[in-house]
Amino acid sequence: SDGIERLSYEQLHARALKFVAELKQQSIAEGMLVAISIPKSMDYIIALLGITMSGAAFMPLDPNLPAERRKHILKESDPSAI
Repeated sequence: SDGIERLSYEQLHARALKFVAELKQQSIAEGMLVAISIPKSMDYIIALLGITMSGAAFMPLDPNLPAERRKHILKESDPSAI
């Protein structure tokens, strides 16, 4: 194996729906802003898809930024969830 995770569209959809349910449990609703700061991976794609499916907006935040810079960006953008 090449170490790359592969999912069928059905699996991707199911995992995204599971993430949507997790967002709803955190009271994330349409129009809210969700910051995401994880390395690009299948989980990143699932999170972006789930956030979009929930009607919320996503704000990608580079996990390699210095902590103080991330903290400033989060303070200024005031997302509903991270």
